[in-house]
Amino acid sequence: MIAPSLQEILKLKLAEILTTELDKELAEATGEYKEALESFYNTAGELNIFVDRFTPLDPSEMNGIVITPEKVLYEHGSSRKSQNSATYFVDVLGESYSTETEPGDEKTNRILQRINGVIVQIMQKGEYIRMDLEPGIVSSKKWIETMFYRPTPDTANYPNAVTSRLEIEYDEEKILKTPVQLKSHHTTKSGRYKLIKNF
Repeated sequence: MIAPSLQEILKLKLAEILTTELDKELAEATGEYKEALESFYNTAGELNIFVDRFTPLDPSEMNGIVITPEKVLYEHGSSRKSQNSATYFVDVLGESYSTETEPGDEKTNRILQRINGVIVQIMQKGEYIRMDLEPGIVSSKKWIETMFYRPTPDTANYPNAVTSRLEIEYDEEKILKTPVQLKSHHTTKSGRYKLIKNF
């Protein structure tokens, strides 16, 4: 049986790293930052992070993080090396709820920008330079851009988003020699990513 492609594995590895690190952040956070992080968890204590999710998030899943692939470029080198690059969207989504003291879009966008900044910093940590995989699989990783959306306020509640694009260069041939074990699964209904705690 043919193993999953590295593009698929890297997508789940990205969700695994973010889930692990945001759980750690939440445990140590205080004040407004803690409140912002808590808004990305559901009532069951699960992080609202989804993989390959294209349907809109419902109110119980907001605020949320969605990881989807954008493209894969194949650059085949010698017969012993296959250097590819995959680009992923990391969407940080929220919904505006205005209050008497503060317009909802201001607070929401402040929260989304903060969480996006935390995500960017997590993936820049030295321990994740190679996506927490064996040496030789990932050759480089870089953030390409961050985009800030300005939604049209047609209704009282409308979505806001901050989207960043992450590019990862990798050697597809390495997966045949070094099996990757993931600490995760995601449901077929919602695409929610779940970390297996007792791995």
